[in-house]
Amino acid sequence: VAEAQQARYPFACACFNVTQLIAVFFDLYEFQAPSPVSCMAQADREQLKHFARLCCVTPQGGRTVLDELFRALVGIMHKVWLEMQVRWAGAVDVMQFPMALQKVAQDNAAFWRWAHNDTSDLLLLSGDESPARQGQLRIAGCLVLHNRRFLLLKKFVPAACCLLPTGCLFPTGLP
Repeated sequence: VAEAQQARYPFACACFNVTQLIAVFFDLYEFQAPSPVSCMAQADREQLKHFARLCCVTPQGGRTVLDELFRALVGIMHKVWLEMQVRWAGAVDVMQFPMALQKVAQDNAAFWRWAHNDTSDLLLLSGDESPARQGQLRIAGCLVLHNRRFLLLKKFVPAACCLLPTGCLFPTGLP
């Protein structure tokens, strides 16, 4: 909260907008709800499948996934806001807030294009390695998804095989 005050944006409003973004993206309302980001598409069938799968495989359930996603997206929003302040020499006010939310929506949509095995994957979303920023996603510590192709990082391979998001075993000796 103190960081948000220093960065000159209303933290409570930001959190409300991120919550609304998540609910609208995954179509969690039983009624038509307005999006906090203009022209934001809802999750497609694959993105919904990946979200549902992570909710099912997470031992603590879907609530934990939503909590961790919220935390990650608020982190992105804060970073984007700070980047905007630097880029525009501090001449940023709440009127530019939709621009920060737009970036949050883009990173969120990019993250759910691929399946995830653990809520710790959400750390990638909020870090400097978000899929939208780097075009890659680390999976199971030994595979990297780069431009829609899996690359095997042998230095990270913990054993003779690696678990893919689909649950299939991939022998490390294969290309």
